[in-house]
Amino acid sequence: MVKADPYIVLDNQQEVWIGPRESTLEQTYSRMDGKLVEATGILRFYHSPASVHESRAVQGEPDHFYFETATTQLRVVSP
Repeated sequence: MVKADPYIVLDNQQEVWIGPRESTLEQTYSRMDGKLVEATGILRFYHSPASVHESRAVQGEPDHFYFETATTQLRVVSP
C-alpha cells in the first residue's frame, strides 16, 4: 500500500499538500486527521509541465498548492 503525502482540505474542498511525507511527523499528522487545524508556512504552487512521451500523453503530477515542510507549522484549533 502506498501512502500519500499529508494534506489539508480547505472549506472549498481544495487540497493543499504538506510534503514530502516525513516518517518523523506521521504520528503528529495522523492525530490531526479529521480535525480543524490552523496552518502557517510558505505556500507554493506547483505547475506541472505538459507530459508527452513518444507522441502520447503521459500522466504526470497535477497542478497543486503545497506548504514547504521546513516552514510549516500545524496546530489543532479548539472548537
